[in-house]
Amino acid sequence: MRYVKTLAAAGIALTLASGAVLARSGDAGPGQSVDAKGVVTESLDGSIDRHRAAERATAATTTTTGATTATTTARADELPADDGPGGSTEPVSFGAVHDVIATDDGSETPPGVDPDTPIGGVSVNGARPEGIGFTSFPGDAPAPTPNHAGPGSYSVAPGCHVQCIESGVAYPRGFGAELVVTTTVDADIFISVVADTNDDGDWDFSEFTSSNGMVDDFRWTLDHLDPGQTYYAMAAATDDNDKTSHAFGEFTTLSQRDIHVALGDVAINGGPDNIVETDLWMKVGATSSNFTPGQVGIPIYDDMARFLDLRLLVVRSWNGAVCEVWQLQESDPSHGHWSDSCLAWHHASVDGIDLDTAPAGKTRWTETVVHTTIATPGGGGGALPPGYGDPYYFSFSAPVTISVTYR
Repeated sequence: MRYVKTLAAAGIALTLASGAVLARSGDAGPGQSVDAKGVVTESLDGSIDRHRAAERATAATTTTTGATTATTTARADELPADDGPGGSTEPVSFGAVHDVIATDDGSETPPGVDPDTPIGGVSVNGARPEGIGFTSFPGDAPAPTPNHAGPGSYSVAPGCHVQCIESGVAYPRGFGAELVVTTTVDADIFISVVADTNDDGDWDFSEFTSSNGMVDDFRWTLDHLDPGQTYYAMAAATDDNDKTSHAFGEFTTLSQRDIHVALGDVAINGGPDNIVETDLWMKVGATSSNFTPGQVGIPIYDDMARFLDLRLLVVRSWNGAVCEVWQLQESDPSHGHWSDSCLAWHHASVDGIDLDTAPAGKTRWTETVVHTTIATPGGGGGALPPGYGDPYYFSFSAPVTISVTYR
């Protein structure tokens, strides 16, 4: 009787270099919990053993012709795990291996709020937010004009001597805003926005702009504002007779950014050619999830920061006579193999992904998509990557699509 590894039946726990524990979505063991999205979390107690099978797993044979998905169906009784290496393994064969692991999870991104729904605006009837007046706004705004047509005139021709600002609306632009001011006559339009973002009584945010010409429709986009923050706005319109109308108001930015992460097909090159199982673990920000085909839950992550770090760990395994306990320690290298555990691994990362990328051709939006590729590093300067030449070494790359919604 030979002992072989089984990941699918017994589950696996891995400790990444960051110290975070990755736990297989499925049967939660002691100290584990599974949330509604299929993400398993586990407390780190310094001793997490992987199980071994008492009988050889019933496995689907993996070929390497074309694009093949590596799968294993295991049935085994669990035995106590040994505490260290020392087992013998079957011979491992090597070749020009090229596998593609198909990873479509089939889930969909929840929609954002309607981008055409205003988040605020200015009032054209003279109302002002409490405590807001002309002196609240910087930028040398035009002074108000008395409500008459001019000395010696009794005519009331169209102009900004009366209210000529027809509307002023703020629309969501991620966590920013698009401000749209329209007038009943051509005018030089001025807009100023202020906010007390730290509640200390002072305007620590203050920006203004002008159309610099006579228009009846002026649009201003403000990006990367604070989420859930109230901003105060003033619009001023000056006609060709130097008469000016004003309007005051406020808007509040959207407050939450959620993302859906879709891992594309993982192309793997090199390493052993008799692989029976490939496991994929993605760390999205501070959350680790199992992205293995058939094991991934719904990879939606709530209330994320603007910049995102991704890390993908790929673990490949083969059947051996005896496969010992595997526990990846923080001090272990980013790639390597343990013959006694019948495993080889490699990881790659992408840091600082900007989620607030404006979609092309849109001035207001509550949904956007960011594309990137996660791949094992090269050697730099034309050199071979570290580890290249080791028969267990493999490289990989995969496209990643991040759908971002705001609400």
